[in-house]
Amino acid sequence: MAAMFDSQSTPTVELKEGLPPGLPWPALVQTLFWVFRPVQMLRIARKRYGDTFSAHLLGLGRIVMTADPEEIRRVFAAPADRLHAGEANMVLSPIVGQHSVLVLDEERHMRQRKLLLPPFHGERMRAWVDEMESITDEAIDTWPRGEAFKLRDQTQAITMDIILRVVFGITDHARRREFRDRMNALEPNIWFRKFALAPLIQKIPRMERRMFDDFRRAKADFDALMLEELNDRRAQPDAAERGDVLSLLLQAADDEGAPMTDDELRDELVTLVVAGHETTATALAWTFELMLRRPEVWERVREEAEAGESAYVDAVIKESLRMRPILPLVARVIKEPIEIAGYRLRPGNTVTPSIYLSHYREANYPDAESFIPERFIEGQPEGSTWLPFGGGIRRCIGASFALYEMRVVIQTIARRTDIRLTRDVEEPIVRRAITFAPGNDVPVAIDNVKPARTREPAPAMGSS
Repeated sequence: MAAMFDSQSTPTVELKEGLPPGLPWPALVQTLFWVFRPVQMLRIARKRYGDTFSAHLLGLGRIVMTADPEEIRRVFAAPADRLHAGEANMVLSPIVGQHSVLVLDEERHMRQRKLLLPPFHGERMRAWVDEMESITDEAIDTWPRGEAFKLRDQTQAITMDIILRVVFGITDHARRREFRDRMNALEPNIWFRKFALAPLIQKIPRMERRMFDDFRRAKADFDALMLEELNDRRAQPDAAERGDVLSLLLQAADDEGAPMTDDELRDELVTLVVAGHETTATALAWTFELMLRRPEVWERVREEAEAGESAYVDAVIKESLRMRPILPLVARVIKEPIEIAGYRLRPGNTVTPSIYLSHYREANYPDAESFIPERFIEGQPEGSTWLPFGGGIRRCIGASFALYEMRVVIQTIARRTDIRLTRDVEEPIVRRAITFAPGNDVPVAIDNVKPARTREPAPAMGSS
């Protein structure tokens, strides 16, 4: 690029117009690769073009992907009116609703974020440890002995129960089953591929109705159940003393003293299910896949769990999230021109920090292809190089909750079971809806199970 100097002798750089170079494949071919071979597509593009490149995906248009830490910092630090994450997430709106923090921008987003953050502070989470451990113990007691089963199915059952009991505060078995059934009908894996076709299908009303009528009924059923739960909870005399997230959100108010409406509460609770259930379950399955292939790592995790410590398992979790991020990228729709990698990007395009490529960048993580938890033993990872939860003002609200939950579940399983993988080859990364999941759901077997440790009875979180 041509360098120029102003009257103060300050160097400036002439920005290029247009987009960075990208794969010369037709949009349809790029889209098919992105859907079915996303890791291969990302690696090919980086090998050819470096940290920053463009792609053309049907339904998303032209996007710029970057793994450069400086450019990622620029994206995360941009004012909320310059880059819109909510607009980029609109594909999620049929499930999470129009009031979800995931699909809002600017002032509306910040209001919802402030209301949602307090229940997820560290002090709150420590009060939930016994409940999380108890849920994991109950699951372990049902696992077959000496027979292979898919660990990801079981971690999904655990994280679902944690959502229902810790987030929603539902302890009645029949009520939990009702919620679980209606949530399962909204399983994102069933619907996201259809939503991707929505812009085309909407032009054919009869086909659109046929494709989405079942979803609309399932969503209406779940919304009705959630609104019923909100009304029941408000009517309970101990609602203000309960410690579950739903009850805490019912008490939350914004700077003007206004609480969330029922529609806002419903959408945010659905968001917590969608963003915090399957993603954490998949992250747990990946972590066991990586740990159990390295006996020295697994043994150290077990020893630490027995000793009541957690520094090493926390490092293992962070390294697992580095090597197997659940989401490949985070997206921002450009509303005002922004400079990225020497290009002036115009409104209407999308810029996406690449989580996957950032995590495999050798300059960020030497020997990036190797599982090395020790790299996270001391200090916190840099927010522009380790971004499984996104970053900036859009960083996942439930990040600390998810990390805490993973620690409790892993250590409970480590203390109680002799668990082993039943496949000799590593799990392939496959796309499930918008997530990167293990292709075979991590088949494992357990040969011995120790009794659950005795705990003091915890105060009830609720009785609905």
